[in-house]
Amino acid sequence: MTLLVSFVGVVLSPIHIFFDCSFTFVIWEVVKAKCGFVLPCRDRMDEIHWGLTHCKDCSIQSRLFKLCLAASVYYIWKERNGRIFQQIGHESTSVVRLILEEVKASMTSWMHVSRSATNICLILEWGLNVDLPCTVYFYSLCSIFFS
Repeated sequence: MTLLVSFVGVVLSPIHIFFDCSFTFVIWEVVKAKCGFVLPCRDRMDEIHWGLTHCKDCSIQSRLFKLCLAASVYYIWKERNGRIFQQIGHESTSVVRLILEEVKASMTSWMHVSRSATNICLILEWGLNVDLPCTVYFYSLCSIFFS
């Protein structure tokens, strides 16, 4: 049996809230772009499945995907609860900001990040203060990666 909730006068399931809702679609697209994720999937359910099956290692990209997914689910559900129980809603940009702040705060504690071009690009993109050598070559590569 699927749990159904009344969300702003409409009966919705958790599947709709996280995978079909236009509000959460905007949030997930912005979070994915910030992380540099280009996923070979047709829809969000496939993206999540792909990420959970392909991100099992300890690489920075795998950890970032799982962290972004967890933070997105948490803040989207928190937004849902605020709208239902407190009649307080926020714009998607506010929810995205909270997600990205949470992810960045968690990333600052990561140790032993390998010095690959992808990792350096992600560190620069997130503005992290990590002691990694960054050359002009890596900076130009990052601008291509995140453009």
